[in-house]
Amino acid sequence: MRKPLLATKSVTLVHYIRRGTGSTSYTTVLSGVSCREVAAAGTGAQSGAGSGFAPKSNSEICIFPGHSTAAPQSTAEPSLDAASTFLDPAAFKAADEAARACHWTLAPEDKVTLPSGHVGTVTSVQDNRDGRCPHWYVEVSG
Repeated sequence: MRKPLLATKSVTLVHYIRRGTGSTSYTTVLSGVSCREVAAAGTGAQSGAGSGFAPKSNSEICIFPGHSTAAPQSTAEPSLDAASTFLDPAAFKAADEAARACHWTLAPEDKVTLPSGHVGTVTSVQDNRDGRCPHWYVEVSG
């Protein structure tokens, strides 16, 4: 596989499993991803504080199987190919604790720390691994 263009960034993902009123979080560092951060601010009177329009940032992340790597932050596990350690959210939730420790997943409402240090919320995850350029496409807002 050719190296994807601009896939040189790292992001930190925090996935939450909610049960009743409690939740458990799992943190993974993904490296070799592409990330585009865009800060959108209003103009004129709409851009000021108290105007009801807060500046929003929208970011896009692409994670590439065969190039991007994943490493759980809570263990000393080495970085592995992101595709080989990915579980879809339902399988991740059903897995036992040992399996969760060496896998990762991503779902809407998870948190992402972007290369700039900004923390956003995942709004959309698209699994495009069957296309000509296999990847996961993630939209982050906030």
